[in-house]
Amino acid sequence: MLCLKLSNYGIEMMEGSLEKAKEEKGVRERSGKVLYTGFFGGRYSLTENFGLFGELGFGISLASVGLSWRF
Repeated sequence: MLCLKLSNYGIEMMEGSLEKAKEEKGVRERSGKVLYTGFFGGRYSLTENFGLFGELGFGISLASVGLSWRF
């Protein structure tokens, strides 16, 4: 599966100066970007309501594994 993601984020300073962070680190107060992600994976059912899954890809994480429970 291939995905297209629009990410939008903002920064608030709890202490210190945002202007100083902008100058020194190139930080922007608000920003957004488009990211491409893709992954493939599988699921194996151990019982009717319980299973295992795994995914490989790029984007947020390279790999994920876990348990699934259907209720």
